[in-house]
Amino acid sequence: MLIDHIVDFSDKKYSEFGSNCGCNEEACNHPSGKCSGSCYNCLYQVHFPGRFPGEIIKKQYDCQKMIYHYVCQYSYLYTTEIMWAIAAERDFIRGFPYYHILSLGCGGCADLMAFDVFLNKGRVKVPISYIGVDINTLWSPIHDEIKEYYSNDERVRFKIPEYKDVFDCFDTPLPKANIIVISYLISYLYNTNQTGLIDLLAERIAQNIVLKKEKKHHLLFIINDVNSNNRGRDYFSHFEKAIEKAGAKITNSDYMYFDTGNLNYYQTNGFSAYKNAKKCYFDIPAQLKHKYHAQESLNSTIQLLLEVE
Repeated sequence: MLIDHIVDFSDKKYSEFGSNCGCNEEACNHPSGKCSGSCYNCLYQVHFPGRFPGEIIKKQYDCQKMIYHYVCQYSYLYTTEIMWAIAAERDFIRGFPYYHILSLGCGGCADLMAFDVFLNKGRVKVPISYIGVDINTLWSPIHDEIKEYYSNDERVRFKIPEYKDVFDCFDTPLPKANIIVISYLISYLYNTNQTGLIDLLAERIAQNIVLKKEKKHHLLFIINDVNSNNRGRDYFSHFEKAIEKAGAKITNSDYMYFDTGNLNYYQTNGFSAYKNAKKCYFDIPAQLKHKYHAQESLNSTIQLLLEVE
């Protein structure tokens, strides 16, 4: 499967760095001027900046070695999350003649890995085209490997048109999509003090993607992110409102969360829980769990699933 191939590729690339920092040949680019000591530490700083008040921390995915670590640490988990969304929407997307997926802030393409699992299980029987948008060129070795993986597979077309900011991708016509995915993009905007751009993103998705889909075709919109109002979850509804304001009809809207057993009232009230969603779908090799802290238990993630007529 794609996920195993890409994780294996990333593990080998990561190991090539040895104990060396992966920022550049001369020095670590950590903003403090000193390496944090591990890619795990840097990723923790990027994802949880609020836990380091007053400290100079890592805020960007700007190190190639850290990118490979990210893929090995999170791909199994994030792929599982999107698999649950696909399974929840299986009746809605069953009649789709094809899956034209647009992934905004695609990163390591865990969403494509999720569709690939169902493809290999024979549960997806229609052609897949995947367009990824990301500004970070450090993802390009991963994307090149994905492209090579599918080079002889006519069922899947994979393309990263160019590396550009998500907000700039609307300046040129986009392929007509019937599945939109934004996974952990909202929390990234929240962590980097760019929440003022979220409404703009919602408006542009509504105007430039939803309204320009194929006529008489349905569209599925998946938002997957952290279940916390301190990480941008409360902005999910802005996308729903923007789509309705644009004149499109949402026939179903579901908030689905993963019950980790330690959620508070505000993480569950008014939302629905996935039943029996406790562990990662994959049997993660022990050496990957040890080397990259790849976890089997699911995070307190929440999804907004929008069915657009």
